Amino acid sequence: MDVYKNLDWEAVEKLKISSGSKIVLKRDLNFLRSEENISVQFLLDGEVKGSVDCHLCLDNKDIDENSRNYLYPYFTESMNILLGRLISTDPMLSALKIKLSPPKCTIYSKTIDSRLMSELVVYSLVINDFDFDVVLNLNLTVIN
Repeated sequence: MDVYKNLDWEAVEKLKISSGSKIVLKRDLNFLRSEENISVQFLLDGEVKGSVDCHLCLDNKDIDENSRNYLYPYFTESMNILLGRLISTDPMLSALKIKLSPPKCTIYSKTIDSRLMSELVVYSLVINDFDFDVVLNLNLTVIN
């Protein structure tokens, strides 16, 4: 069974990560294209198999190296928190046994084009004065 079509993405509309930072579900229907981004991949195993690829879009952001060194682990932990909340608040997923792998981080950019991705959700990661687009590309299947 394809998990994407059955998930309630509205369940996590806004999530506070820490003081001054939050994740907000975006409802913008315009396509998103990113040439400069970092990625975190989580593999799922158990009664749900597949992967969730999270991409932090850095296009047109003027971020110095010290801020980037802070941003990478912060983004990774934010995605870990978001996925945990999505799994625990969804009635179907919370009833299943799911093992979430440690995150695999990639700092090499690749082109992200939402027009070419069928199963995705877009969030905003807001950290103080910065607002970043985050694309979650889902490839999940329930194993019977």
